[in-house]
Amino acid sequence: MKNIIRHTIATILLITALIPPATAQQKARKTAEPVAGERIGQLLERNGIDTKNQKLFIALNWQILTKDDGLMMGYKYSLPNADDIANADAIIKKATEARQAAAKSKEQTTPPPSAPKTDQPQKAKEKPKEKPKEKPKEVIEPLFGKTYEKVAIADSKLEGATYYLVSGHGGPDPGAMSTYAGQTVSEDEYAYDVILRLARQLMRHRATVHVIIQDPDDGIRDDAVLPCDDHETCMGATIPLDQIQRLRQRSDSINALYAKERKGYCRSVFIHVDSRSKDTRIDIFFYHYMKSVLGERLAKGLQAKMAQKYAKHQPNRGFSGEVKERDLFVLRETNPAGVFIEIGNIQNNMDMVRLVKSSNREAMARWIAEALIEDYAKSTKQ
Repeated sequence: MKNIIRHTIATILLITALIPPATAQQKARKTAEPVAGERIGQLLERNGIDTKNQKLFIALNWQILTKDDGLMMGYKYSLPNADDIANADAIIKKATEARQAAAKSKEQTTPPPSAPKTDQPQKAKEKPKEKPKEKPKEVIEPLFGKTYEKVAIADSKLEGATYYLVSGHGGPDPGAMSTYAGQTVSEDEYAYDVILRLARQLMRHRATVHVIIQDPDDGIRDDAVLPCDDHETCMGATIPLDQIQRLRQRSDSINALYAKERKGYCRSVFIHVDSRSKDTRIDIFFYHYMKSVLGERLAKGLQAKMAQKYAKHQPNRGFSGEVKERDLFVLRETNPAGVFIEIGNIQNNMDMVRLVKSSNREAMARWIAEALIEDYAKSTKQ
């Protein structure tokens, strides 16, 4: 696995080197963010650039476009300048080579399908029946830390289900940041703690769980302030600072595991903490990829579960967490159907209570796990 990840990262670095950056002699490129529903030609026209430069625009930005060369919300795209237009043919040629190299690398990192068996197996001699092995009633997971590493098995409700759990940011990127009790706090630490708690809950029901972002030092913590560090890795591999490389690393890691395990029920879960104005209090909300029926079902099930729990535990408060479609990189590029969860606004004092209290983090993990159990039960009945 580590060899595959290293190979992927090295390929991305090679591809990046194929496209010339702006030099001291070359004019700096301006950037622009697309608006909802905007296409490349419309973005160029809005920024005063001839629409005949669409191929050049794609060559400069192909790493952060959709598979069909569409724009994605929330990304800044480089606009062709005069030097780019003068050297358009060369830039387009190098980008084409880079895309071909990326496609070839992806093929090499995907394990080939096993060859079908053509020979009829010989009839095996009958062996005396063995007593079925007793399933373990407890498992040990060091990632959870000494206090929580022993996981007592409660039942087999999730036996046959596989989950890929990813906490947002990590390593050189702490994500959204704020202060609490006079100390700096960051998104990656709280998202990671909730992911570990969720992983533990799923394992209690015999699920197969892969924690993609890992910190061997932290474990599940019950402190209010979770100190910031940069020890996180992507399953042992260094997390790159570049956003696209970081997201690609996570998707590739999940896809490589999924290619080996592709059977039955598999879901990916991404947990983040939002950052908005201090006055904006938000409930937990959910994103799914626009073309994913299974992702939408999972997101709506999670929303319903949260509304149910809020009604029980905070009956006078209400629940306003929404389900939305988003063309997010990790949802689009990760093969198992998934859901992207925002668990609060790190800038808002009321939302911070949801994050800093370990009992609240545990409750979120339990409620998410309950929704995942229900979603799995639905899939087995179909």
